[in-house]
Amino acid sequence: MELTSPTYQHCRRQSTTTPSYSDTLASNVIERTRREMFYRACAQGFPYSTKLTAHVSCVNYLVFSRKGGRWLASAGDDFRILLWDFNQEDLRSPSGSYSGPSGNVLTLDFSASNQYLIRCVIQLTDMSS
Repeated sequence: MELTSPTYQHCRRQSTTTPSYSDTLASNVIERTRREMFYRACAQGFPYSTKLTAHVSCVNYLVFSRKGGRWLASAGDDFRILLWDFNQEDLRSPSGSYSGPSGNVLTLDFSASNQYLIRCVIQLTDMSS
């Protein structure tokens, strides 16, 4: 009795480092489609966007409240912190305003309970006197 080894066909595997032509073509089509959708949305406006126009200078920071994101706090170079309520139908004016900072507000955050709004302000102090 003669023993013979089974015949195996060795499949040539494609290298994972060099994508095939069809993979490259598909990724190019996907990237082009994403880019076109983004440019169209920028030109026409995002479907759930609104323009908030109460600041009189550039806005440095935006933060949504925790637990559902009902509130949006914005801070800018006009030394004001504005609080926007997204449960309102009309967002032409903020729900609240705080004008206490005497410097640019660079960061904001809501406390874990949304009861407090924490701010970081850069203030220059004259230490020569």
